[in-house]
Amino acid sequence: MPINQDLIDYLEIHVQAPLGDLEQMNQISGEFDCSIPMAMTIISNIELIGYFLNNDAKVNESKNNIKRAILSDSTIFNNEYLVNIDLLINYFRHGMMHGFFPNLKSTYNPLLSRLGIKKIKTSQRLIENDTLNVSRLFIDFKSFINKLKQEYEIVRIVEYFEVSQGINRS
Repeated sequence: MPINQDLIDYLEIHVQAPLGDLEQMNQISGEFDCSIPMAMTIISNIELIGYFLNNDAKVNESKNNIKRAILSDSTIFNNEYLVNIDLLINYFRHGMMHGFFPNLKSTYNPLLSRLGIKKIKTSQRLIENDTLNVSRLFIDFKSFINKLKQEYEIVRIVEYFEVSQGINRS
């Protein structure tokens, strides 16, 4: 995997600090407390990482950028993310980013639209009863970031070794 310096800079500068904040928000006891800011932060970061992973990505292609991150070699996201990609993007992402709540015009369950994001620490499912489990999303996001950082650190070590040994792969 070639190193994308923009992605490395983004991970080191903009993702590392919010991980600690997200961890603290996840520890707050109320299931609705901080759930929307957590989900907004995580989903927007997944989208930006997908953008950096795609050489020909476009800023206004949220779905493609999120899918790129979910399908990347570094992914830890399981099939549940792909199965629910439209719900994740159209209902949760667009609703939060454009109106701070899940999409109120949802065809999934309009009665739950204002209650559609919470911390469900007793469930391992990503989406349950039209509700995004932000605790699960956070755990998966944190694992994804750690895996990305490990992979790029390995690439850095290999590149350093190759340069020190005079190996040129171009």
